[in-house]
Amino acid sequence: DWATDKVGHKLDEAGLHKWADVVEDWGDGVASDLGATPGEQQLGQSEQANELVHGDPGRIRESAKHLRDFHGAFDKVSSGLKKVDSSGWKGEGGDAFREKFGVHPAKWAQAAEACKAAADALESYADTVKWAQGQAQEAVALYKKGEKASKTAFATYTDKVESYKAK
Repeated sequence: DWATDKVGHKLDEAGLHKWADVVEDWGDGVASDLGATPGEQQLGQSEQANELVHGDPGRIRESAKHLRDFHGAFDKVSSGLKKVDSSGWKGEGGDAFREKFGVHPAKWAQAAEACKAAADALESYADTVKWAQGQAQEAVALYKKGEKASKTAFATYTDKVESYKAK
């Protein structure tokens, strides 16, 4: 991440802004895949919302979909296991089977519900990331507007000072 940030900085200085962003984003992605937590940028350091607020709502939703698929599969297994009828099995063998087997339908149902809850949490998180990135984009626009107003005010002030000195 450090190396790609340095390369990106040099590309940015050379006027290759798009390539700088590609290199820096690639480095952040690799660092994240390796378990590092790339630092979020601050206003003035980046004009991209996903660099100010990390996260990819689309990829988060993909993970939620996988968890929903697991929920469906685990729920089917639980339902199927609940249909197993061992009432015709008598004696020690039947009793031992029911004792060992009896907990499995509930455990599969519990796993299904855990996957559903996790998927719901990820969907909510994806919505929050999308909202936060929208807010970040608005903040970037306001920051740029403020920077421009500040420069204009400073230039006006400097001109007035120079005019006053010239008198």
